[in-house]
Amino acid sequence: MQRLGNFIKRLFIGFDLGTVEGKLRLAILVVGIILIVGAAGLGVVNATSQSKFCSSCHEMTPEYVTWQASSHSQVDCINCHVGPGLGNLLKDKVGALSQIYQHVTDSYATPIEIKEPIKNYICQDCHSPNRKVTVDKDIIIPHDRHEAAGVECVACHSGVAHGKVAERGLTKDKNWSAWTVSTGAKQLQEFGEPQMETCMQCHQERKVSNSCNTCHRNISPPASHQQASWSFQHGVAAREDFSTCSQCHLATGKEKPQDVVAYAASVADCRACHSQRPPNHQTSGWTGQHKNVVAAKGMDYCKTCHNIKENDRPNPASKVYCDQCHQF
Repeated sequence: MQRLGNFIKRLFIGFDLGTVEGKLRLAILVVGIILIVGAAGLGVVNATSQSKFCSSCHEMTPEYVTWQASSHSQVDCINCHVGPGLGNLLKDKVGALSQIYQHVTDSYATPIEIKEPIKNYICQDCHSPNRKVTVDKDIIIPHDRHEAAGVECVACHSGVAHGKVAERGLTKDKNWSAWTVSTGAKQLQEFGEPQMETCMQCHQERKVSNSCNTCHRNISPPASHQQASWSFQHGVAAREDFSTCSQCHLATGKEKPQDVVAYAASVADCRACHSQRPPNHQTSGWTGQHKNVVAAKGMDYCKTCHNIKENDRPNPASKVYCDQCHQF
């Protein structure tokens, strides 16, 4: 040890570059510094690439505990959130410097969301778009056709790792201590799997059939739905018990609707039809006649599509609201 100490001491005291020994000592010093810095850098990169490192920042607790409860808990965060290759890794580590600054200064914004959605090729590093197997054998999901149509994997599977806690605004209050493993498991249980409402809304936007047999092998529309008068009668049935409707037509939002009006406002299928003007609304005298319908059927009849005031509830079927003309 003493000999090693003397060698190191001699190594760092003066360089006579005019001699072979001086040049050798300088070369050894430079190479040594490079190796030490490189080893330290690799150690830092390796440590910060572990999923456990994400939990060291309290603002990442919701994402960490939901990931622990997810089907991806054995997949390191970096595998999904950083693209393949050294270039993407270095880009991520440089970008992380600003995140460290925001953490130290408590200047980060909530909810914390990724800047760009995860690309299909990252998902397909593990999952084949040609897979035919589904959890429920009744459901038909041709992944290859979805990919050919330009549908991103995360359009359907956005909750698979984190239960969409950021998208649903559950992390805005910065109450990190409330997030435990059991909290994460609860969020994944409810929002981890694709929601039928997402499928139906996407089909509606892309002009794809929303009939039962488009996605289901064994489920067909109820007999009542196949009657010609159903489009006029379904409202009465929904008012009696809309929980039956919700078995297929799923409502979206943070809170479950408490009445049929709130339910209709939160279901894409309902809004799609109720945003179209009914036949009686298209008559030339409807403006003067509608008060008679209100008197006969009550305001609740109108509120299925219309708000009383502009911002009474989210997602109204119609942009026309009563207070535009009437003062309440």
